[in-house]
Amino acid sequence: MIAFLAAAALAGGATDAPAGAQAEPGVSMPVWESETSYRDIDFVPRGWRLFDKAEGDLNGDGRTDSVLIIQENDSAKMRRNLNGFGMDYHDANPRIVLVILQDYPGQYRLVAKGNAIIPDHDRPTISDPYEDMRIENGSLHLHIGFFANAGSWSMSITCFSFAGTGKRWR
Repeated sequence: MIAFLAAAALAGGATDAPAGAQAEPGVSMPVWESETSYRDIDFVPRGWRLFDKAEGDLNGDGRTDSVLIIQENDSAKMRRNLNGFGMDYHDANPRIVLVILQDYPGQYRLVAKGNAIIPDHDRPTISDPYEDMRIENGSLHLHIGFFANAGSWSMSITCFSFAGTGKRWR
């Protein structure tokens, strides 16, 4: 099983545990009925939605693998900002990164997931931290940003790059 170790080391909370295992503290990890499916989109559980998707060959076998970012779809976590600074509304639903390999045409396998690499969008004065992701030359590139629209003059974008080496990602 591929271990999403780089995310755990950098963000303190990805997992390479089996798909039904418990999550890190803070985000309730959904339970997947199966670690395999005929379509990658089938790994988006009930009550969650597809937020973003990148496709490419992650493990050098010539098949199209997927990385999905899913987001909980709970209307109670849509927050209204009453203090006047920042956005009027922001979506504080948590996100999870799923790494899915295509074993052969029509057969996908969930090999890793992590719920801590993408910071929660929990403050109306900070823009959504997720920028984008892509798979290129066997590596996953995930861009996380920081932009304060009130209360700070800071901004940054960090690119995390993960490449598979054997059964580990670094």
